[in-house]
Amino acid sequence: MTTPILSIRDRNLSFSVFEFANQDGTKNLSVNIQRSYKKGEEWIREDIHCYEDDLLKLANGCSLVYNKLLSLKQKKQEQPAKEAPKEEPKSEQPVDDDIPF
Repeated sequence: MTTPILSIRDRNLSFSVFEFANQDGTKNLSVNIQRSYKKGEEWIREDIHCYEDDLLKLANGCSLVYNKLLSLKQKKQEQPAKEAPKEEPKSEQPVDDDIPF
């Protein structure tokens, strides 16, 4: 197993960077993002593997989704509860039933 050249952990998320050589000898970096959580007594790990060039696209996408969800949540909180239908105001003018048709 290859040892990462950089590892960062933030609670249940971990980021590991690996260096690898291509067939032509050039070196590239690969990033492994792992989310861990416990389901019952078992630890579950979900992985995303990407290249260094994908990191900013991933961060930007997460930021866009977060802001959109925050906006939707705020709109939902601002909507007033459904009110009972309002009755039409009654006319204060006297009704004249003697109007011929």
